[in-house]
Amino acid sequence: MRLGDRDSLTPLLAIAQAQHATTPIADAAAFLGGMLEVARTGTVPIGLEERLGHGGDSMFAALLQAYAHERRGEVADMQSQLARAARLSSSPLTKALLARGLAAAGRSDEATTLRTTLHAEMLQLHLRRPCQHPLSAPELAYAFLLR
Repeated sequence: MRLGDRDSLTPLLAIAQAQHATTPIADAAAFLGGMLEVARTGTVPIGLEERLGHGGDSMFAALLQAYAHERRGEVADMQSQLARAARLSSSPLTKALLARGLAAAGRSDEATTLRTTLHAEMLQLHLRRPCQHPLSAPELAYAFLLR
């Protein structure tokens, strides 16, 4: 999505949401659609956070908010949302984004510590084990690249 092919991706995400309406795949498609909208407008679509949270708080909703703040150059608010996402999930990608945000905020010692910890965790992953969520498989690759 950040590479610029969002126009052709939007209809595919709508199809995935319709075909897998009650599965994690629908959530993944909704999240990716939200990323497209944030990339286009700088804001999270109304109602998407609630949909992703299924009545509660959601790491994916926090990541969307963080991305929206990043697009608008609001580093402190971005960092706050990344910290919220990290509290909700021990996701490697969330930790990698939090480390990147810490570095952007000038907190390089904390960023280095988090990256070192994340790198050690990434080396312990069992890559042959099935992922628990459809966003987890690509997440591991991106997190490893962001470290």
